[in-house]
Amino acid sequence: MFLRPVCPRSLRALSQSRAFATAPQLPSSSPNGRLPNSQSHIVSKLQFFNSVTGGDQQIPTYRVLDGVGKPLEDAQVPDIDEPFARKLYETMQLLPNLDNILYNVQRQGKISFYMTAYGEEATIVGSAAALADDDE
Repeated sequence: MFLRPVCPRSLRALSQSRAFATAPQLPSSSPNGRLPNSQSHIVSKLQFFNSVTGGDQQIPTYRVLDGVGKPLEDAQVPDIDEPFARKLYETMQLLPNLDNILYNVQRQGKISFYMTAYGEEATIVGSAAALADDDE
């Protein structure tokens, strides 16, 4: 295998372009009401719609906070206290570690099947957090 010498200037440009490509900054408010690279409209209130008879209507993107973490105008912000919010966040931080451990155990053949949930932590934790203590 032969390695080609790399110009330091091109290496610096490549690392800068990767930094921009991997860490995009979302605008705090989009002028057209859409996320970058998406045709889905942003909504800050939940509502039901019929996806079967709704025609070509796309599913909107539900968003409560803007790109800097402030509530959007007319957003229905959930009423949760700080300890509960911290617990949700800590649980979301724990899931990737559990995924790594269980995926490695599955690769070793100690369990038959495991599917990771990378990037879906908020969906899992948020759905479970909405359950009441007496829900089955």
